[in-house]
Amino acid sequence: MEQSLNYQKEKVLSLCCPHDYDLLTGAIPMNIQDYERLTYIIMSLGYSSYLQAIDRQFPVYSTILAEQADREVDILVENPEYYADENMYEKFDKWIQDFLSHIPCEERAYYQELIKLNIE
Repeated sequence: MEQSLNYQKEKVLSLCCPHDYDLLTGAIPMNIQDYERLTYIIMSLGYSSYLQAIDRQFPVYSTILAEQADREVDILVENPEYYADENMYEKFDKWIQDFLSHIPCEERAYYQELIKLNIE
């Protein structure tokens, strides 16, 4: 069942740390590294409606990451171990673990499983 944009946005904002809340609500400026991390987390939750809204809110960053993804596809053809060589998996895992650390213990297992399902 696809959840509404408002549900997804409210859920992320209720779960994230205060700094990420400020970034996502525009209280403080977001940079490309924040954008990449937050969109990865939102994608990992399976919240596609909110992910699309974030892409529309930050079209320049969305374009930059889309171009980066295209380059990575080309790199992966030549070097299938690129993500491992560049420690990308560790970076992604750290983002997820940091996000999960802000979720109340009684809800954490649910979100760990949700993320696991979405990133496999």
